[in-house]
Amino acid sequence: LLPTANGIVLPTLSIALGTLFATTINVLRQRQVDLRADLNNEVCELRLLRRAIFGCFGTYQHAGNRRRALKLLREYTLRLIAESSAGAITLLEEMQQEGGGGIAENELDELAAMLHGTAGASAARQNSVDCAHGCISTLNRHRSSRVALLTSGFPPIHYGILVFLGAAICTTFLIESNLKALQFLAAIQLQTMFAMLVAVCSATAALCFDLCDPFRGSFNIKPATRQ
Repeated sequence: LLPTANGIVLPTLSIALGTLFATTINVLRQRQVDLRADLNNEVCELRLLRRAIFGCFGTYQHAGNRRRALKLLREYTLRLIAESSAGAITLLEEMQQEGGGGIAENELDELAAMLHGTAGASAARQNSVDCAHGCISTLNRHRSSRVALLTSGFPPIHYGILVFLGAAICTTFLIESNLKALQFLAAIQLQTMFAMLVAVCSATAALCFDLCDPFRGSFNIKPATRQ
C-alpha cells in the first residue's frame, strides 16, 4: 500500500490540486487587476465626456439638451456603481439571460443619438462633438471588457473538483496513518500533521472564495469604485 499511495496516488492528487489552485488564484487575481484598470479608464472617460457635453450644448438655446445629456450621463454613472458593488456578477448574468438588448442596452446609446445632429448640437462645435463620440466609443469598449471579465469566472464544477482533490489527499493521509508501520509516530504528531494539512487546504480555499467576487473580501477593488 505504501509505494502505491506515496508513489502514485498522492503525487497525482497533489500535482493536480496544486496546478488547479495556482491557476485559479492567478486568473482571479489578474481579473481584479484588469477590472481596476477598466474602472479607472471609465472614470477618466466619464470626466472627459462631461466636459465634451458642455462643449456640445453649452449655449443657452441648448440648455434642455444639456440637461438631458447630463441626466443620461448620471444614469450611466449609477449603472456603473451598481455594476461595481458586491453581487454585481449575479446582476450581470441575469441581464445576459434577459431578452432584448441585455447588457448592450444602456444610456450611452441615447447619448450617442443626441450627437448625430438630431438634437441640435452646433456644427461650429464639431471638435466637442467628435470628442464626445470618441469618449462614448471608448466607454463602450471599457465597459465591454469589464463585463466580460466579471462574467467569465470559473463554473461551480471547477471548485467541486478542488474540494474533491483536497478531500482525497486528507483521506489518503488518514489511510496511511492507520497502518501499523507508522505507529512509531505519537498521536499528537499525527493530529498536528493532519491539522496542518486541513488548515492549508482550508486557507487556500478561503483565498479562492475571497477572490471570486472582486468587490468584497480582503482582496477587493473597492477603492477604485469610490471615484
